[in-house]
Amino acid sequence: MKFRKTLKRIFFPEKCNNCGEIIPITQEKCSCGFSRVFRISENFCEHCGAEKNSCSCCFSSSAFLSHITAPFLYTGDIKDKLLAFKFGSKLDEAVFLAQEMSHRFEAVYPGVAIDYVCPVPMTQEEFLNRGFNQSSLLAENVAAILDVQKVELLLKIRNTSRQHTLAQKERLVNLKKAFIADEKFDITGKNIILCDDIKTTGSTLKECSDVLFAAGANDVYCLCAAAADYFVPIEERIRTARRTKNKRSV
Repeated sequence: MKFRKTLKRIFFPEKCNNCGEIIPITQEKCSCGFSRVFRISENFCEHCGAEKNSCSCCFSSSAFLSHITAPFLYTGDIKDKLLAFKFGSKLDEAVFLAQEMSHRFEAVYPGVAIDYVCPVPMTQEEFLNRGFNQSSLLAENVAAILDVQKVELLLKIRNTSRQHTLAQKERLVNLKKAFIADEKFDITGKNIILCDDIKTTGSTLKECSDVLFAAGANDVYCLCAAAADYFVPIEERIRTARRTKNKRSV
């Protein structure tokens, strides 16, 4: 059985589902270290995150976005990476995450000309408490990869409760009038990438996008490292889980 498996891998090289590299026949799994990485399907609505054939309600949603995409599902190894990056101060994770975000953007929006990359901002107090803005670090790396200028176009003018502690309706109220556009910059007619680490309900991205549009932006492309699992079609999660299970059983 082992000989047949090796022979099969010689003629049909096995690629890692996570990084895409060919796994050497001397190795059972890829050396990238990922075993629980779930990429988001291309077949999802860029406005609300639901499956394309079942997202007719997204236009009436309070968190409808002009564009939203992310490379990963917020679970498994990626969730661990993001938590370590956001709360464990493993800032070097920003490079890998930004590379994946940039590749995803170019794949989903080929040929789109971007003028600025902008992070979701923090208040000064929030920044001092954490010591860094994870969205700004991601935006900085994405901008460098895409060769676009990173600019702090938004200001956060009041502290808010942490979004993950609130219900969806409370999240929208929590963020009202929390962000303003920095008047030093004229963004009239500009296309902007708005960077954040995780998309859950989309309330933060929606509020920031609305401010950018009100300031004259032509279009806003929300780009995150990961999206919460209920924004990915359940059918895709099942298919991904089956593929992973089959890989391990071979």
